[in-house]
Amino acid sequence: MIYTAIHGGLGNQMFQYAIARSLSFYYKVPFKLDLVKMENYNLREFSLDLLNVSANVANRSEVKKYHNSKYKDYLLRQLYRKNIKLTNKIFEKNEFQYNEIIFENSDVYLDGYWQSYKYFENIRDILLEEFSLKSDFNLNNQSVLKNIKASNSISIHIRRGDYLLNNTNRNLYCVYGIKYYFDAIAFLSKKIDNAHFFIFSDDLDWARKEIIIPNATFVDANCKENFENDMFLMSKCKHNIIANSSFSWWGAYLGSGTGKVIVPPQWFGPKGPQDIQDLIPEKWMKI
Repeated sequence: MIYTAIHGGLGNQMFQYAIARSLSFYYKVPFKLDLVKMENYNLREFSLDLLNVSANVANRSEVKKYHNSKYKDYLLRQLYRKNIKLTNKIFEKNEFQYNEIIFENSDVYLDGYWQSYKYFENIRDILLEEFSLKSDFNLNNQSVLKNIKASNSISIHIRRGDYLLNNTNRNLYCVYGIKYYFDAIAFLSKKIDNAHFFIFSDDLDWARKEIIIPNATFVDANCKENFENDMFLMSKCKHNIIANSSFSWWGAYLGSGTGKVIVPPQWFGPKGPQDIQDLIPEKWMKI
């Protein structure tokens, strides 16, 4: 059996699901989701149930042995980083760096973020099916989708909310202003004729004030509820300008794979991980 600890927002949850789904496919064994960490996580809710995922949720008795004290977990994590493994609980050694050792065991509990496309590139087609919405778009989203399909559409994702308001995130992530976005817009405008920009943000008031460009649609159908629809509308755009956010990362990854994807020059600030070589697919471009 493969268990994967689920925590964080939807984008993080999708990465944690994807590595377990890939390992399950590789060994042809079942996998389950452990939601214990979500019980005390106040920033986000479990959201994978909005998608057509195939995994079941583990009950507490199944995963009880994997939930040690924080002190014991810390010691086990440090030992694992030194290639000393005492249990089949696998911790992430280095964030954003692919570790092929993960595929050496079919009986594991995975604890980490696992944000590298290399873990699941081999099952991309499966994920495209399972990472699809259970619910249909409402009329407003259907109208946006119609315009996306009818134009040379470029999504722009701007993330500000928790990156500014949450103390931990504010010290960890870069918060990009208009320069990054205007540089990306200028670059794609030279490559794509009659481009139409679809702007998604958790702070649309700021976006409307700062991103003043022709041929722009500010998508406001999902500001307070049904936030997952924004990700899938982004995935339908022909090209993407993403934020340093796992949410818009998946919005681009779930697309056709043939469009241009622009990513920020840095994912984190000075206090965060600097080596994210395995997060960004080779064809994506930094501006």
